[in-house]
Amino acid sequence: MKSSKLISVGKILNFHGVRGEVKVGFTAGKEGRDGGSRLIENLKKVFVFLNDEKTELNVEYVRFHKNVALVKFKEIN
Repeated sequence: MKSSKLISVGKILNFHGVRGEVKVGFTAGKEGRDGGSRLIENLKKVFVFLNDEKTELNVEYVRFHKNVALVKFKEIN
C-alpha cells in the first residue's frame, strides 16, 4: 500500500498494564468524538512508523478508558 493512501488515526502515547496493551490518543476529526472512536474500534491492522521504518501490526482488540483507546496487537505480548 502506498504511504500516500494512509491516514493517521492516532498516536501511541504509552504502554498500559502488563498484557501488551498500548494507550492510543486519537482525534475525533469531523465526525466528533463518537466518529473517531468508531474508526479506532473497527481497525483490523495498522502501520506503525518509528524512525522512518514502517511495521504492520494486526489489532487483536480495542477498548476505551477515559479519553484514550487501549489497543492490543496480536504481535505484542
